Amino acid sequence: MASRDTRPNTKHDAEGKLSKAGRRLRAVIVTVIVAALSVVFGVFIHHQYNNLMAVERRIAGYNRQIAEQQAITQELLRQRAIIGTAEHNEQVARQQLGLVHRNEIIFRRR
Repeated sequence: MASRDTRPNTKHDAEGKLSKAGRRLRAVIVTVIVAALSVVFGVFIHHQYNNLMAVERRIAGYNRQIAEQQAITQELLRQRAIIGTAEHNEQVARQQLGLVHRNEIIFRRR
């Protein structure tokens, strides 16, 4: 017959429950695992936060560019509405080409 091991089990008592030392060891292991996961998740969240801030800075830059382009577009639309009108054509003819109307008297300084 095989002899039974008569050494007491230090982790379990006679009813099969964990002893005080076993419960303490389990609590330490769980605490270490939770702490390690907290550090890993903290680093991950910090990295994601930095990525989010970088994206928000890029979006703000794009919004500034959009506002600038919209202002340029508005100015070009305003100029397009003016160009080709009779008043604009007359102004260009007078200022840039030096043209005058027939029967118009020109006074020049000497």
